[in-house]
Amino acid sequence: MFYNRIKAKNGAPKAIVATARKIAAIFYKMVKERVKFNPIPIEKYMDGFKENQIKKLKRQAKKLKCSYLRDKKNNDHKPEFRTTLVNIGVRQTGPSLIF
Repeated sequence: MFYNRIKAKNGAPKAIVATARKIAAIFYKMVKERVKFNPIPIEKYMDGFKENQIKKLKRQAKKLKCSYLRDKKNNDHKPEFRTTLVNIGVRQTGPSLIF
């Protein structure tokens, strides 16, 4: 997942180097501190990734002077965000992102 995310953002060569560096850092820590590899569960990793994406979207909306609303009708674990583009006078009424 890490490799694919970096590859999509920066291309394959950068993703290979970043992934190799991450593996090397993990290996170094394991050897130096003599600990077993204990990865975080994929669910916890994905939850943290989603939280970071939401924070990023909020920052981008603030930068673009857009507002976002959480749809309270949908009470499951998939919040919906609606965007109102105030600065150019365009209003989008449907859900724009669903996690």
